[in-house]
Amino acid sequence: MEVVWLRDLVRHLGWADAALWTAVLEDDAAREDETIRLWLHHVHAVQHAFLRSWRGEPRPFELPELAAFAEPAAIGRWGREAHAGIEAFLRAAGPEELARELRLPWAEGLELARGRSIEHPSLAHTAVQVAMHSAHHRGQVAARLRELGGDPPLIDFIAWLWRGRPEADWLSLG
Repeated sequence: MEVVWLRDLVRHLGWADAALWTAVLEDDAAREDETIRLWLHHVHAVQHAFLRSWRGEPRPFELPELAAFAEPAAIGRWGREAHAGIEAFLRAAGPEELARELRLPWAEGLELARGRSIEHPSLAHTAVQVAMHSAHHRGQVAARLRELGGDPPLIDFIAWLWRGRPEADWLSLG
């Protein structure tokens, strides 16, 4: 995978997460919805966990529980921190770093549960996983927002390209 494509994918990830946060925080029902909070917390926990794995930080990772956040925007600010770290890491990573095999901290448990060894992905593959996993949960949040009477934003990758690859707008988080 060319580095520019991966960086575009991650820039879209930040833009889409920020746009969804804006929509959630502007809607009273969505802002207070426990299901939406749970999904968004999970998305950002996964983003933080992968970033820490890329950096080679010691395990186990200490990630705050949902209850640690007093209000929804605090979860989003924590997510913004993950995005800043992810983008900075990938800006600095060259092709060799991106091709590096990554042994994720939770892989051993998966191997034990499955009773066999697993293939370990490259760092670049895990960056794609972060983007795809986040997109999956953004879809859940968007559907829940619509169920609550809200209007989810158009945050598809192609929409980001049509708009000229804008930067993420995190202003709604304060």
